[in-house]
Amino acid sequence: LLKQVCEQRRVAFILVSHMEHLAKRLQPAHTILLDRARPEDSPSAWHGQLSRIPFTGRFVRRLADYLLYSLPLILCAFAATGAAVSMLLADLLRRVDVVAIVASFLQKYMAGNAALPMMMNLVEQIVKSNEAAAKKKLYALALGSIFSIELGPLLAALLLAGRVG
Repeated sequence: LLKQVCEQRRVAFILVSHMEHLAKRLQPAHTILLDRARPEDSPSAWHGQLSRIPFTGRFVRRLADYLLYSLPLILCAFAATGAAVSMLLADLLRRVDVVAIVASFLQKYMAGNAALPMMMNLVEQIVKSNEAAAKKKLYALALGSIFSIELGPLLAALLLAGRVG
């Protein structure tokens, strides 16, 4: 309606105000009163408009849009990210030598102690027997933490931005 008034009156700016005393301060060149349009003149009388479709039809269309287009995209993005992060963490844990880390710590802080060789031997046996289980727990904790705290919200935001944009 405003576009139509602009074209008919050949103006570029229309001030619509319900506060007449403030609008008069701007000293408009022309004042036009707009009345409510008749229902038969309304462009929404066209039946192809989405708001005229029953709720169930709109719901089914949106559900199909989300499930057929968005869900596969989301699943593929999470699967690809999960595979990449899993491979990186597995490689990292394979390269970590827990015995060497503990041994360097003990040598640094217990230098000169006569019991150090015996403790190093004992620590090596204990760490080697529990290393696989400790790495499994560390791997599970790291993956859970990375996905729930960092990657999950990031991927959801990226997919939503791509979906909206």
